[in-house]
Amino acid sequence: MNSDKFTLNTDIDLIEKNKNNNSLIGLVLCGGKSTRMHTDKAFIQYHQMPQAYYLYNQLNAICDQVYLSFNQTQELQIEKAYHSIIDHIKYENSGPVAAILSAMEIHQNKSFLVLACDYPLLTNDDIIKLKNSWEFENNSVSFYNNETNYREPLLAIYHQKDLQKLANFYKKENTSLQVFLNEINAIKIQAISNKNLTSIDTKEAFEKTYHLINN
Repeated sequence: MNSDKFTLNTDIDLIEKNKNNNSLIGLVLCGGKSTRMHTDKAFIQYHQMPQAYYLYNQLNAICDQVYLSFNQTQELQIEKAYHSIIDHIKYENSGPVAAILSAMEIHQNKSFLVLACDYPLLTNDDIIKLKNSWEFENNSVSFYNNETNYREPLLAIYHQKDLQKLANFYKKENTSLQVFLNEINAIKIQAISNKNLTSIDTKEAFEKTYHLINN
């Protein structure tokens, strides 16, 4: 009898421990204006395919569902093989927060792994580390560069328990995800290397990074 009770409690504990695994939505952010790159960063190629699709495939291995997040002007460029969420018009000109708020309207009570398409040096091991931290801490978590003292809000997981706070944050006309993550005291973790957190925003940086990755 005691043995059966122990087994039952252990099963419940395992369910509680792993419940996050069934509620993580991957969101590849592609809606930036790419003004300094002069071409859409979502469709440049570091790995023989558009970066947006490459990240989609990476997240597809560890998330329950994955979506490409685009703005209204990019809709016709998306290949139908990839699931996507278009930023709602009411969040226009709000920056990256628009992607999460638009996804929240479709998927309630889910956590979102947010990955911007202009960080090509981020490795799969980094992404796994991010997910593992979310699972272990049961909290929102983001990468943090200890050299620049900068939190990376576009390389983060927004826990489902914090998303109503984000909606309220936005209603007060706040749009900075960095400020939001600081306000909720989200967990900070470091990437395997700080260079992996480098945002590639110019053609010169793209060419240098492309050769680094492919050589």
